[in-house]
Amino acid sequence: MENHILRSTTDMCDLLNKALEHYHAFKLQYITNNLVARQEDGPDDEEIYSVVNAFHEVERLWKNVEKHIEEEKEKKHGMMKRIAQFNHLLVVVRYVKENLNTMRDIMQNLEDRVKCH
Repeated sequence: MENHILRSTTDMCDLLNKALEHYHAFKLQYITNNLVARQEDGPDDEEIYSVVNAFHEVERLWKNVEKHIEEEKEKKHGMMKRIAQFNHLLVVVRYVKENLNTMRDIMQNLEDRVKCH
């Protein structure tokens, strides 16, 4: 389960990074094409500013998504630590149970010997 959680979080981060790479490539291409077209038609500063602001808003949203993913990653890491601690506790309980069963068997044998004498 720990590996599955870690793999899922890693996959989400990889997908986010790939999406950001595509977004930045698109942004660069769009601005370049838009500026070339504007130079031919005459620049419309207000439209360029609105496009740039839209790109900044998308980047801000991406940063929020990255922050959320990091928070989830930390939560999952904490959960994996708790699972590992619980697993360790189960191992200890199993060990104690085996020892108690052994002690019970020894006590039963001693009791049987005392009854026979």
